[in-house]
Amino acid sequence: MNMSGNSIILSRVMATDNCYFPYYFLIRLLNIHQPANMSLLNNVVWTVSNLCRGKPAPDMALISPAIEPLVALLHKEVSTDVLVDAVWALSYMSDGPNEQIERVMRSG
Repeated sequence: MNMSGNSIILSRVMATDNCYFPYYFLIRLLNIHQPANMSLLNNVVWTVSNLCRGKPAPDMALISPAIEPLVALLHKEVSTDVLVDAVWALSYMSDGPNEQIERVMRSG
């Protein structure tokens, strides 16, 4: 179950410094060069997208490690679902002040 997708409150609890592990774990699973399988990749990208969704936005310092792997997915042969969720995640990450937008834009 993706608790972060069920409510903004649960998503923000997971996005605190005390709960950094889920982000680190998810980013490590996002092995774009050799994913274990497409189903796992799809679930991870979907979950990252859900963690980045909503207001207030999660701390950019916690979610920024996902930017480059998500951008790299845009240039890979992956499912449409993976591409859609990657684009949504990047969109959520860039929804903020100019510095936040620039950080996502600099990634490629």
